[in-house]
Amino acid sequence: MTRKILIDGNEISAERIEVIYEDVPIFGEDEPGSLHVNLTHEGVVIDVWGISSETGEETNFGSQSQTVEEISEQLCEENA
Repeated sequence: MTRKILIDGNEISAERIEVIYEDVPIFGEDEPGSLHVNLTHEGVVIDVWGISSETGEETNFGSQSQTVEEISEQLCEENA
């Protein structure tokens, strides 16, 4: 499997790309946090980070990951 990374149509070289969405509401928390989308050669990892109203510390409120193969399989099954 090969991969290409394009930003605004221009190919770049990188091992990992991280996109961060800020001011994302976090269910059950007073303050918003951030959603981190990490793209690697293996797949995608998504994390929700924020400051816990309970502890006052930075906390990972949730994480999800899928490999490229899992994503492809899921999309193909959904559209079959």
